[in-house]
Amino acid sequence: MKEKKRIFIELKANYSCNHNCIYCWTGDLNKKHLTQEMILANLQYLMKKFDNPSYEMEYYLRISGGEFTIRKDCLDILQEVARLNFSVISLHTNGVRFAEKDFAKAFLPSIRGVMVSFPSADPHTYARITRKGDDFSRAIQGIKNMLKFDLPVVSNTVINKLNYRQLPDIARRIVSLGIPYASFTLPVPDGNMLEMMADVLPPSIEAVGQYFLPAKKILENHGVYWEIPKGPSFPSCFYLGWGGDIPLDYRSWCDFFEHVYFVDIDHQFENHTTLKDIAMPDGIKDSGRCGCCVLNPCCEGVHKLLLGQPGYEIRPVNAETLYRHFFSFLSMPASGQKEII
Repeated sequence: MKEKKRIFIELKANYSCNHNCIYCWTGDLNKKHLTQEMILANLQYLMKKFDNPSYEMEYYLRISGGEFTIRKDCLDILQEVARLNFSVISLHTNGVRFAEKDFAKAFLPSIRGVMVSFPSADPHTYARITRKGDDFSRAIQGIKNMLKFDLPVVSNTVINKLNYRQLPDIARRIVSLGIPYASFTLPVPDGNMLEMMADVLPPSIEAVGQYFLPAKKILENHGVYWEIPKGPSFPSCFYLGWGGDIPLDYRSWCDFFEHVYFVDIDHQFENHTTLKDIAMPDGIKDSGRCGCCVLNPCCEGVHKLLLGQPGYEIRPVNAETLYRHFFSFLSMPASGQKEII
Protein backbone atom coordinates (compact mmCIF):
# COMPACT_ATOMS: atom_id res chain seq x y z
CA MET A 1 0.00 0.00 0.00
CA LYS A 2 1.45 3.34 -1.07
CA GLU A 3 2.10 6.13 1.41
CA LYS A 4 -0.13 9.17 0.92
CA LYS A 5 1.36 12.50 -0.05
CA ARG A 6 -0.80 15.62 0.19
CA ILE A 7 -0.34 18.72 -1.95
CA PHE A 8 -2.15 21.93 -0.94
CA ILE A 9 -2.74 24.78 -3.38
CA GLU A 10 -4.07 28.26 -2.57
CA LEU A 11 -5.55 29.94 -5.66
CA LYS A 12 -6.29 33.65 -5.74
CA ALA A 13 -8.33 33.74 -8.91
CA ASN A 14 -9.06 37.44 -8.55
CA TYR A 15 -8.43 40.30 -6.13
CA SER A 16 -11.63 42.22 -6.89
CA CYS A 17 -14.19 42.18 -4.09
CA ASN A 18 -17.66 43.44 -3.20
CA HIS A 19 -16.25 44.49 0.22
CA ASN A 20 -13.21 46.52 1.21
CA CYS A 21 -12.52 45.35 4.77
CA ILE A 22 -10.38 47.54 6.96
CA TYR A 23 -8.00 44.65 7.74
CA CYS A 24 -7.82 43.11 4.25
CA TRP A 25 -4.18 42.18 3.61
CA THR A 26 -4.48 41.41 -0.11
CA GLY A 27 -3.84 45.04 -1.02
CA ASP A 28 -4.68 46.09 -4.59
CA LEU A 29 -8.27 45.04 -5.30
CA ASN A 30 -7.88 46.14 -8.93
CA LYS A 31 -5.07 43.71 -9.70
CA LYS A 32 -5.66 41.76 -12.91
CA HIS A 33 -7.42 38.43 -12.43
CA LEU A 34 -6.54 34.99 -13.75
CA THR A 35 -8.65 33.89 -16.72
CA GLN A 36 -10.38 30.52 -16.67
CA GLU A 37 -7.80 29.17 -19.11
CA MET A 38 -4.92 30.42 -16.95
CA ILE A 39 -6.45 28.87 -13.81
CA LEU A 40 -6.84 25.43 -15.38
CA ALA A 41 -3.38 25.54 -16.97
CA ASN A 42 -1.72 26.51 -13.66
CA LEU A 43 -3.51 23.81 -11.67
CA GLN A 44 -2.70 21.14 -14.25
CA TYR A 45 0.93 22.30 -14.28
CA LEU A 46 1.27 21.97 -10.50
CA MET A 47 -0.49 18.61 -10.34
CA LYS A 48 1.85 17.28 -13.02
CA LYS A 49 4.91 18.84 -11.36
CA PHE A 50 4.23 17.23 -7.98
CA ASP A 51 2.93 13.90 -9.24
CA ASN A 52 4.98 11.03 -7.85
CA PRO A 53 4.08 7.44 -8.76
CA SER A 54 5.79 6.23 -5.58
CA TYR A 55 3.02 7.83 -3.51
CA GLU A 56 -0.75 7.92 -3.45
CA MET A 57 -1.17 11.58 -4.30
CA GLU A 58 -3.94 13.73 -2.78
CA TYR A 59 -4.48 17.28 -4.02
CA TYR A 60 -6.32 19.94 -2.02
CA LEU A 61 -7.42 23.30 -3.44
CA ARG A 62 -8.64 26.42 -1.67
CA ILE A 63 -10.00 29.28 -3.78
CA SER A 64 -9.75 32.70 -2.16
CA GLY A 65 -9.53 36.33 -3.20
CA GLY A 66 -10.74 39.01 -3.30
CA GLU A 67 -14.18 37.47 -3.62
CA PHE A 68 -14.32 34.64 -6.12
CA THR A 69 -18.12 34.50 -6.22
CA ILE A 70 -18.48 37.96 -7.84
CA ARG A 71 -16.90 36.62 -11.02
CA LYS A 72 -19.49 35.99 -13.73
CA ASP A 73 -17.65 32.81 -14.69
CA CYS A 74 -17.13 31.45 -11.15
CA LEU A 75 -19.50 28.50 -11.61
CA ASP A 76 -18.02 27.66 -15.00
CA ILE A 77 -14.53 27.68 -13.45
CA LEU A 78 -15.67 25.44 -10.59
CA GLN A 79 -17.27 23.00 -13.01
CA GLU A 80 -13.99 22.68 -14.93
CA VAL A 81 -11.78 22.53 -11.82
CA ALA A 82 -14.02 19.80 -10.38
CA ARG A 83 -13.02 17.59 -13.32
CA LEU A 84 -9.43 17.64 -12.09
CA ASN A 85 -8.25 15.14 -9.53
CA PHE A 86 -8.68 17.20 -6.35
CA SER A 87 -9.60 15.34 -3.17
CA VAL A 88 -11.10 18.51 -1.67
CA ILE A 89 -11.99 21.90 -3.15
CA SER A 90 -12.82 24.59 -0.60
CA LEU A 91 -13.73 28.25 -0.84
CA HIS A 92 -13.01 31.37 1.25
CA THR A 93 -15.89 33.83 0.84
CA ASN A 94 -17.83 36.61 2.53
CA GLY A 95 -20.99 34.61 1.83
CA VAL A 96 -23.04 37.46 0.40
CA ARG A 97 -23.84 35.83 -2.95
CA PHE A 98 -24.89 32.64 -1.19
CA ALA A 99 -28.01 34.54 -0.11
CA GLU A 100 -29.28 33.53 -3.57
CA LYS A 101 -30.56 29.98 -3.01
CA ASP A 102 -30.01 28.79 -6.56
CA PHE A 103 -26.46 30.13 -6.52
CA ALA A 104 -25.70 28.41 -3.20
CA LYS A 105 -27.17 25.13 -4.45
CA ALA A 106 -25.04 25.30 -7.60
CA PHE A 107 -21.88 25.03 -5.48
CA LEU A 108 -22.92 21.67 -4.02
CA PRO A 109 -21.38 19.34 -6.61
CA SER A 110 -17.94 20.98 -6.44
CA ILE A 111 -17.25 22.46 -3.00
CA ARG A 112 -16.40 20.35 0.06
CA GLY A 113 -15.87 23.20 2.52
CA VAL A 114 -16.56 26.92 2.93
CA MET A 115 -14.70 29.36 5.17
CA VAL A 116 -16.98 32.36 5.49
CA SER A 117 -15.98 35.74 6.90
CA PHE A 118 -17.79 36.56 10.14
CA PRO A 119 -16.56 39.99 11.20
CA SER A 120 -19.36 41.11 13.47
CA ALA A 121 -22.52 40.25 15.38
CA ASP A 122 -24.46 43.34 14.30
CA PRO A 123 -25.14 45.27 11.06
CA HIS A 124 -23.58 48.55 12.23
CA THR A 125 -20.17 47.10 13.07
CA TYR A 126 -20.32 44.87 9.99
CA ALA A 127 -20.75 47.95 7.81
CA ARG A 128 -17.86 49.77 9.48
CA ILE A 129 -15.52 46.79 9.04
CA THR A 130 -16.48 45.80 5.49
CA ARG A 131 -17.20 49.38 4.36
CA LYS A 132 -20.30 48.00 2.71
CA GLY A 133 -23.43 49.18 4.44
CA ASP A 134 -26.21 46.78 3.50
CA ASP A 135 -24.74 43.28 3.29
CA PHE A 136 -25.08 41.96 6.85
CA SER A 137 -28.49 40.36 6.36
CA ARG A 138 -27.43 38.89 3.02
CA ALA A 139 -24.29 37.39 4.54
CA ILE A 140 -26.34 35.82 7.36
CA GLN A 141 -28.85 34.44 4.86
CA GLY A 142 -25.95 33.13 2.80
CA ILE A 143 -24.66 31.17 5.79
CA LYS A 144 -28.15 29.78 6.43
CA ASN A 145 -28.35 28.64 2.82
CA MET A 146 -24.93 26.98 2.99
CA LEU A 147 -25.96 25.06 6.09
CA LYS A 148 -29.34 24.18 4.57
CA PHE A 149 -27.58 22.59 1.60
CA ASP A 150 -25.14 20.78 3.91
CA LEU A 151 -22.06 22.72 2.84
CA PRO A 152 -19.45 22.34 5.63
CA VAL A 153 -19.08 25.86 7.04
CA VAL A 154 -16.25 27.37 9.08
CA SER A 155 -16.72 30.93 10.31
CA ASN A 156 -13.62 33.14 10.18
CA THR A 157 -13.46 36.16 12.48
CA VAL A 158 -10.52 38.53 12.10
CA ILE A 159 -10.19 40.11 15.54
CA ASN A 160 -9.75 43.87 15.31
CA LYS A 161 -10.29 47.10 17.20
CA LEU A 162 -13.93 47.38 16.16
CA ASN A 163 -15.05 43.86 17.07
CA TYR A 164 -12.88 42.43 19.88
CA ARG A 165 -15.39 43.49 22.56
CA GLN A 166 -18.08 41.70 20.54
CA LEU A 167 -16.41 38.30 20.67
CA PRO A 168 -18.96 36.79 23.11
CA ASP A 169 -21.83 38.14 20.96
CA ILE A 170 -20.14 36.78 17.83
CA ALA A 171 -19.89 33.39 19.56
CA ARG A 172 -23.61 33.50 20.45
CA ARG A 173 -24.49 34.37 16.85
CA ILE A 174 -22.34 31.47 15.58
CA VAL A 175 -24.14 29.11 17.97
CA SER A 176 -27.58 30.40 17.00
CA LEU A 177 -26.86 29.85 13.32
CA GLY A 178 -25.66 26.31 13.92
CA ILE A 179 -22.16 26.83 12.50
CA PRO A 180 -20.10 23.82 13.66
CA TYR A 181 -16.60 25.31 13.37
CA ALA A 182 -15.26 28.76 14.28
CA SER A 183 -11.84 30.20 13.47
CA PHE A 184 -10.37 33.38 14.96
CA THR A 185 -7.32 35.23 13.66
CA LEU A 186 -5.55 38.52 14.19
CA PRO A 187 -5.02 40.87 11.23
CA VAL A 188 -1.87 40.60 9.11
CA PRO A 189 -0.05 43.97 8.93
CA ASP A 190 -0.34 44.39 5.18
CA GLY A 191 -2.71 45.82 2.58
CA ASN A 192 -5.44 48.01 4.09
CA MET A 193 -4.13 47.52 7.61
CA LEU A 194 -0.87 49.22 6.67
CA GLU A 195 -2.81 52.40 5.99
CA MET A 196 -5.01 52.31 9.08
CA MET A 197 -3.23 50.25 11.72
CA ALA A 198 -4.30 52.55 14.54
CA ASP A 199 -7.95 51.92 13.61
CA VAL A 200 -7.58 48.16 13.14
CA LEU A 201 -5.18 46.78 15.75
CA PRO A 202 -6.78 45.92 19.12
CA PRO A 203 -5.21 47.76 22.09
CA SER A 204 -3.36 44.69 23.39
CA ILE A 205 -3.32 40.90 23.41
CA GLU A 206 -4.53 40.93 27.03
CA ALA A 207 -7.51 43.13 26.12
CA VAL A 208 -8.57 40.66 23.44
CA GLY A 209 -8.11 37.72 25.82
CA GLN A 210 -10.61 39.19 28.28
CA TYR A 211 -13.34 38.87 25.65
CA PHE A 212 -12.06 35.76 23.91
CA LEU A 213 -12.22 33.59 27.04
CA PRO A 214 -16.01 33.99 27.55
CA ALA A 215 -16.54 33.60 23.78
CA LYS A 216 -14.55 30.38 23.87
CA LYS A 217 -16.65 29.09 26.77
CA ILE A 218 -19.90 29.84 24.91
CA LEU A 219 -18.70 27.91 21.87
CA GLU A 220 -17.49 24.93 23.88
CA ASN A 221 -20.69 24.75 25.93
CA HIS A 222 -22.61 24.34 22.66
CA GLY A 223 -20.27 21.86 21.01
CA VAL A 224 -18.73 24.27 18.51
CA TYR A 225 -15.14 23.44 17.60
CA TRP A 226 -12.92 26.53 17.63
CA GLU A 227 -9.36 27.29 16.62
CA ILE A 228 -6.86 30.13 16.56
CA PRO A 229 -4.43 29.40 13.74
CA LYS A 230 -1.16 30.94 14.89
CA GLY A 231 -0.45 32.89 11.75
CA PRO A 232 2.36 35.17 10.69
CA SER A 233 3.21 38.29 12.71
CA PHE A 234 1.69 36.99 15.96
CA PRO A 235 3.96 34.52 17.79
CA SER A 236 2.54 31.62 19.76
CA CYS A 237 3.62 33.21 23.03
CA PHE A 238 1.02 35.94 22.53
CA TYR A 239 -1.72 33.45 23.33
CA LEU A 240 -0.45 32.36 26.75
CA GLY A 241 -3.36 32.81 29.14
CA TRP A 242 -6.02 32.50 26.45
CA GLY A 243 -7.28 29.25 27.88
CA GLY A 244 -4.54 26.88 28.96
CA ASP A 245 -4.51 25.11 25.60
CA ILE A 246 -0.89 25.69 24.60
CA PRO A 247 0.28 23.52 21.72
CA LEU A 248 3.66 21.97 22.45
CA ASP A 249 4.84 21.33 18.93
CA TYR A 250 4.19 23.45 15.85
CA ARG A 251 6.36 21.49 13.45
CA SER A 252 3.40 19.96 11.62
CA TRP A 253 1.77 23.41 11.32
CA CYS A 254 5.01 24.91 10.09
CA ASP A 255 5.45 22.19 7.51
CA PHE A 256 1.87 22.69 6.30
CA PHE A 257 2.26 26.45 5.99
CA GLU A 258 5.58 26.01 4.19
CA HIS A 259 4.05 23.68 1.62
CA VAL A 260 0.82 25.41 0.65
CA TYR A 261 1.64 26.36 -2.91
CA PHE A 262 0.35 29.76 -3.94
CA VAL A 263 -0.88 30.87 -7.37
CA ASP A 264 -2.11 34.30 -8.44
CA ILE A 265 -1.62 36.63 -11.40
CA ASP A 266 1.96 37.39 -10.29
CA HIS A 267 2.93 33.82 -9.32
CA GLN A 268 2.22 31.38 -12.13
CA PHE A 269 3.62 28.09 -13.38
CA GLU A 270 7.31 27.83 -12.44
CA ASN A 271 7.02 31.19 -10.65
CA HIS A 272 4.48 29.87 -8.13
CA THR A 273 5.45 30.44 -4.50
CA THR A 274 4.28 29.32 -1.05
CA LEU A 275 1.65 30.81 1.21
CA LYS A 276 4.38 31.39 3.80
CA ASP A 277 6.40 33.57 1.43
CA ILE A 278 3.30 35.60 0.57
CA ALA A 279 2.10 36.09 4.14
CA MET A 280 5.56 36.33 5.72
CA PRO A 281 7.78 38.49 3.49
CA ASP A 282 11.47 38.94 4.21
CA GLY A 283 10.82 42.07 6.26
CA ILE A 284 9.12 40.00 8.95
CA LYS A 285 12.04 37.63 9.19
CA ASP A 286 14.31 40.46 10.35
CA SER A 287 11.99 41.28 13.22
CA GLY A 288 11.86 40.53 16.92
CA ARG A 289 12.56 36.83 17.04
CA CYS A 290 13.65 35.70 20.49
CA GLY A 291 15.33 32.48 19.32
CA CYS A 292 14.56 30.47 22.45
CA CYS A 293 10.93 29.40 21.97
CA VAL A 294 9.94 25.88 22.93
CA LEU A 295 6.37 26.37 21.69
CA ASN A 296 7.06 27.07 18.05
CA PRO A 297 10.50 26.16 16.72
CA CYS A 298 9.78 27.83 13.37
CA CYS A 299 8.49 31.12 14.83
CA GLU A 300 9.51 34.14 12.76
CA GLY A 301 8.97 36.57 15.61
CA VAL A 302 6.85 39.72 15.74
CA HIS A 303 6.12 41.56 12.52
CA LYS A 304 8.50 44.48 12.17
CA LEU A 305 5.57 46.93 12.13
CA LEU A 306 4.44 45.66 15.53
CA LEU A 307 7.82 46.03 17.18
CA GLY A 308 7.49 48.59 19.94
CA GLN A 309 3.69 48.58 19.82
CA PRO A 310 2.45 48.62 23.45
CA GLY A 311 0.58 45.42 24.23
CA TYR A 312 2.39 43.42 21.54
CA GLU A 313 5.75 42.78 23.18
CA ILE A 314 7.29 39.38 22.47
CA ARG A 315 7.13 37.03 25.46
CA PRO A 316 9.79 34.35 25.09
CA VAL A 317 8.57 30.93 26.17
CA ASN A 318 11.43 28.81 27.45
CA ALA A 319 11.12 25.55 29.35
CA GLU A 320 10.85 27.37 32.70
CA THR A 321 7.96 29.55 31.50
CA LEU A 322 6.15 26.54 30.12
CA TYR A 323 6.68 24.59 33.35
CA ARG A 324 5.33 27.47 35.48
CA HIS A 325 2.26 27.82 33.29
CA PHE A 326 1.32 24.16 33.34
CA PHE A 327 2.20 23.73 37.01
CA SER A 328 -0.17 26.56 37.96
CA PHE A 329 -2.84 25.07 35.68
CA LEU A 330 -2.54 21.55 37.10
CA SER A 331 -2.53 22.88 40.68
CA MET A 332 -6.02 24.34 40.23
CA PRO A 333 -9.13 22.52 41.45
CA ALA A 334 -10.82 20.51 38.71
CA SER A 335 -13.58 23.12 38.43
CA GLY A 336 -10.99 25.82 37.80
CA GLN A 337 -9.31 23.74 35.12
CA LYS A 338 -12.63 23.35 33.35
CA GLU A 339 -12.98 27.12 33.31
CA ILE A 340 -9.63 27.37 31.55
CA ILE A 341 -10.03 24.40 29.25
